[in-house]
Amino acid sequence: MLSFKSVSVVVLVTFEYLLCTVRTETFSKMTAPPKHKGVFFKKQTGLNKTIPYSENPGKEMIVFDVDGTLWPYQIDSDPIFQDPFIIKGLDNGTVFVGNQTIHIFPEVEETLLELIEKGYVLAAVSMTNSTHKTMAVLNAFDLTKHFKHMEMAPGPDKLSLVTEICTRTGLLLEDVLYFEKDPGEVFDMLWRHVIVYCIDENGLTKDRARKGLFIFDIRPRKERRQHLNNAKREFTDKNKSRPAKERDGTELEGMIHNGSAIDYQ
Repeated sequence: MLSFKSVSVVVLVTFEYLLCTVRTETFSKMTAPPKHKGVFFKKQTGLNKTIPYSENPGKEMIVFDVDGTLWPYQIDSDPIFQDPFIIKGLDNGTVFVGNQTIHIFPEVEETLLELIEKGYVLAAVSMTNSTHKTMAVLNAFDLTKHFKHMEMAPGPDKLSLVTEICTRTGLLLEDVLYFEKDPGEVFDMLWRHVIVYCIDENGLTKDRARKGLFIFDIRPRKERRQHLNNAKREFTDKNKSRPAKERDGTELEGMIHNGSAIDYQ
């Protein structure tokens, strides 16, 4: 007859074996490498909400650099992500990396839903050498369903990731709102007329998203910039023949304030 101690050992060994099996299978599913070279992920269906992606024409896009905006981690460098085991709790949605729990910022999912309901196409990018780990975290928190486009690659820079998505979708860079945590990495974006909103260590919130959208809504449009440049050129040419004392900016000022041209330079 087996003693209580023997039964306990058998139960414990069986439990450890089952836990190891579940972790291994879960990690394999979450970190399976992409089928295509170049690391391109695309989610076509999106949310079955007010404005499903299948009905969204996608004229404007909001892009998130996932590290620092969706979660407070740098997956390439944070020591916690050196552990190969990533598992999502079956009962309460808790996500573990090894024996430690990780989290996304509190308002992330609600904010993404709100943006989708407003009709924006969402995209996620990450300049990373650990694509499989980044995708594993996105999958573990069930965030991939919110993004119609995802681009994960080692570089050469973040602008190239956004440009790649725009090339595939036919969108202009000036129709992209880009959320980033590090202000030092956005200069290339600004030169190409991408609207950038830098957030702080508290990550993405509904309030920050609305502030970013406000800036996005009043952004310079290509035709307006061209209109202003033409107006300035016409004004300069006309003033060349005037006496110096008559060369003031009143006429051009009037054109700007009346809406004929708007100075975004």
